[in-house]
Amino acid sequence: EGSAVFTIVDPALKACSDIEGDMCTTPWDYCCEPSETMKKSTALVKFVDEEGNVVPTDARELLAVKELQTVVVRGKAQRGEGGSLMILARGVHVQE
Repeated sequence: EGSAVFTIVDPALKACSDIEGDMCTTPWDYCCEPSETMKKSTALVKFVDEEGNVVPTDARELLAVKELQTVVVRGKAQRGEGGSLMILARGVHVQE
């Protein structure tokens, strides 16, 4: 909330809501997947302005995206601490 930052997940993974019998209340966090799988299958997306600062508007509001939607992000990829993947985004295509 309050910033244009969100996580994308490899589309090869199934959301917990797609798994029969799953009781996860927030299936978009993929809580049914092992943490090691999630580390290898996610990227943090940050929408930044010209100075490189994160845009201070909720991504759901700014980009009209919802949990579990498929998006294509354009930007520069960086490796963070521990090898995590981060994308400094400049554009997004939200798949209908």
